[in-house]
Amino acid sequence: MPTISIVTVPFKVRPNIQDRGQFAQADVENIGLQYPFLSYTKSKLFFDGKVSKHKWSFGGIVAPMALTTNAANTNNRKPIERTQLALSVATAISYSYNDITFSLIPAGIDYGINTNVRYWVYHGKVWWGFGIAIAPKILNKL
Repeated sequence: MPTISIVTVPFKVRPNIQDRGQFAQADVENIGLQYPFLSYTKSKLFFDGKVSKHKWSFGGIVAPMALTTNAANTNNRKPIERTQLALSVATAISYSYNDITFSLIPAGIDYGINTNVRYWVYHGKVWWGFGIAIAPKILNKL
């Protein structure tokens, strides 16, 4: 049975758009869900009864995000700086060890929820990055 994980994408690399150069973003402004569509799991049982699980998967990520729009990143269409809601969707190739997942995201897209974000120069443009996720059941162990 596939496990939904809580994921964040702390590293996004955006392409060169409108002579802005490649843009790398490193923050934790989005926390969402990761769902594996295809997966391969291998478990190893140790003599003391502990089990380690290794899992490779391909899946999708959906995460809301806070995005600040201003004159510089909207080509002067929205000169007042505002924090807006956007939605990030992506594909992910992941490796999980027990309940922690590391993801390579070959393609993701951020969409603006309202008109202000739709003027953002990276709205609907493809990015790539890295993510980290945990299975919700790991929170019970804390």
